[in-house]
Amino acid sequence: TDAVWRPGGRQPAFDQLAPGGKDLDVVPAEGGAPRLLARRPGTQWTTDWTPDGTAVLFTEFLEATGLDVWRQPVD
Repeated sequence: TDAVWRPGGRQPAFDQLAPGGKDLDVVPAEGGAPRLLARRPGTQWTTDWTPDGTAVLFTEFLEATGLDVWRQPVD
């Protein structure tokens, strides 16, 4: 869910249900297996890419801190 395309249309980042919340993944635009970018406690959802396409921005909810925005490098 919550797919966002990398600048240039090279690959989408998305979140998927996982035990304890959601994981953040990317997959090549031409198909193939998703690659895990982040597995963290709580619930995360993709928000956007950085303009240069080197990292995914995602929002995370944890009871202790509330909503936080994180930057996850892709390569």
